Amino acid sequence: MMRYITIVLFLLISNISFGLAINVSGNVSDLSSSPIANHWIVITVSDSTTQFFSLDSVQTNTQGNYSYTISDPSITQAAYAIIMTKDCNNIPHILFAFVPGGVSLNFTICSSVPQTCHAQFTYYVDSINIYTYHFVNQSSNNSINTWNINGSMVSQQVDFSYTFPSTPSINSVCLTINGPMNCVDSTCTMLFVDTCLTSFTYIINGMSVDFMAFSISVADFYTWDFGDGSTQTTYTNYVSHTYQSNGSYDVILKSYSIVGQDTCLASYMDTVVLGQASNIGNVIGYVFAGNQYLDEGDIYIYSKNPISGNLIFEDSTMIITDYSTSSKYFVFENIPYGNYYIKCIISDNSSEYGNYFNTWASHDPNNQHVSWEDAEVFLLNSEFEIANINLKEPDVVFSGGAGVISGEITNTMGINTSEQLLYLLNDTKNFVSAIYPSPTGSFRFDSLIMGTYYIRPELLNITSMDIEIQLNVDAPTVDDVQISIDSNHYFTSVNKINSNIFDFNVYPNPTDGFINLDIVTKNESKLIVNIYNMLGVSLYTNSLSIDEIQILKLDISEYKTGLYFISVSDGYNVSVKKILKN
Repeated sequence: MMRYITIVLFLLISNISFGLAINVSGNVSDLSSSPIANHWIVITVSDSTTQFFSLDSVQTNTQGNYSYTISDPSITQAAYAIIMTKDCNNIPHILFAFVPGGVSLNFTICSSVPQTCHAQFTYYVDSINIYTYHFVNQSSNNSINTWNINGSMVSQQVDFSYTFPSTPSINSVCLTINGPMNCVDSTCTMLFVDTCLTSFTYIINGMSVDFMAFSISVADFYTWDFGDGSTQTTYTNYVSHTYQSNGSYDVILKSYSIVGQDTCLASYMDTVVLGQASNIGNVIGYVFAGNQYLDEGDIYIYSKNPISGNLIFEDSTMIITDYSTSSKYFVFENIPYGNYYIKCIISDNSSEYGNYFNTWASHDPNNQHVSWEDAEVFLLNSEFEIANINLKEPDVVFSGGAGVISGEITNTMGINTSEQLLYLLNDTKNFVSAIYPSPTGSFRFDSLIMGTYYIRPELLNITSMDIEIQLNVDAPTVDDVQISIDSNHYFTSVNKINSNIFDFNVYPNPTDGFINLDIVTKNESKLIVNIYNMLGVSLYTNSLSIDEIQILKLDISEYKTGLYFISVSDGYNVSVKKILKN
């Protein structure tokens, strides 16, 4: 049963003009008058006449009461207070009050239930640049992600890449996550960056074990000690060994790299356990379309590749009908313990097809996600785990319009093009609809009213930027949207008759401060250059006229260490590239 709470606030202000003391107090309770303990209230006090600003938060006590007092010489009678709390859907509710005078404001919101969050990540080394590491987030219930290297924040992306200095170093890498109801968790690892490091992974097949070696530098040969008295030297990074009995074996790998007259030797050890039963569990859940069970749909479960960061398809199942209760559910049986992602694909012949989006499972049943970038890790670590899915509806519904947006998407990321879901958003970035491209990459949104739209591809292991499209009575159809993606470059274009195709390179990358933009265009063009941080905030913009070739030198030495996006646009086409600031 959903509980609702009422917040009663009292704002008391002293009568003098300057140096006022503001006292905020109240009680948090549900409709049954039961107190809600440990509920967060955020209070902002602002005074435009003195530029005073304060932001604080307090929690309710066991009786549901809270109080807050602030006194400052800069607080005048022109000050006002904003009091905010969040409901069980994580939706903020705001109380706005001017001073002086008292005020009593009531809110009715559903009661939030505290949840736990768990920070976890893995990493792998770039196949081209041995000093670039790719960090893969495997956390659960994480809404905010903060990555720190050697004590400095470098990213707030879900996953991110970082290039270390090209000298041997020992680095502390930490991930801090924030989840529902102020849940915070952190995890750290020490990373040894060197040109002479090695490791291996393995897969157990009965008594036979397949080993795969990984080396920072190119290894000329490997020696293996399998821990049972057997050794082997190989010139490839793959080897298979059969053990004679169950047990625990310490496997030692040594990788040898010969560079000039110097020999680089790296060692790594891991323990292989044979004969130990692996823990398996079952995932059971329901899919809801509003207040009804979804009638027909397919459920997919994925794991995350620790090497590439991409999703790995594990299994699929269909929605099953329980005829004794008329309910509908899905179940995955005998799944090894681990982290997974679960998604519902609505069947074409479902009565709800077109009314809801395909949706990822979430720990919060009221906070479902449609985009892979926001999908949450599902942790299976017991015999039975529940993974309900509440399908997401379009935020805005259009019908009967004459507008059409179509185009083509291509990629070189090894992803089936027809699996790249495309979302259509309106001018306020609310979701309108979603489609899968055809196997050839073509797509089409139709029956649209006139206005501004954005297209957002759902991609694996890369953050996509929205493509702006404008439909009007003079141009009700845009049929030449082009999207091209690889692991480091994201290009879109909407070609017009007089648009000028251009290209640009950015170097050095990574950089310690200055970067060069080498821009090439067919003829004189007016281009707009923007630099965005990982949160999409514009840090630099410049409009300039370019005659075929121009090198633009920019100073980003004051920017924090981390990943940035540089975009160049002529108003119709946009090209976006990544750059890492050391």
